[in-house]
Amino acid sequence: LDEARQSILLAGNVIGKQRNVYPLYLATHLLGVFLVDLELIKAAKTSNDGLKLQDLIRNANRSGKAALGNSRKYAPYRTWILRVMGEYYWLVGKQRKAFQWFDKSIKEGERLGARPDLSRTYMEVGKRLLEPQSKFKELNGISAPEYLNKAETLFREMDLQWDLEQLERLRVGG
Repeated sequence: LDEARQSILLAGNVIGKQRNVYPLYLATHLLGVFLVDLELIKAAKTSNDGLKLQDLIRNANRSGKAALGNSRKYAPYRTWILRVMGEYYWLVGKQRKAFQWFDKSIKEGERLGARPDLSRTYMEVGKRLLEPQSKFKELNGISAPEYLNKAETLFREMDLQWDLEQLERLRVGG
């Protein structure tokens, strides 16, 4: 995590020195910043550092909005970013908003034909629906096992072995 933060800071310095940066080049950086911010929230939650946590949540909200704004100009990461927005809202305890973002990710993934990201969204939704603290048992009339099956079908079709392993780990509770 520290090395990721360093890389992002270095990339941010390079980007900051440029006059015009195309959305294509910004997309990876902005998504990376958002993902690191989410990992920092997870780390702060495990250490019970409430003061630091609020700053991290504010940073993640800001970086998520920046990534989302850029995705309106550069679509290839849009489905992924929408899913990560859902993860953000799940982490901050706003389940209804999380599922709204997951739903947007699914709809956008289907519209764009972004099958890898769509399948990962299916898995994330299934995972969240299965969590004991989930207030929801289905999304759009589809249950957790059905989402996990949809994810598995797409993973198999695309031969995404790492994702299949993650799905199996999720199913056995590890």
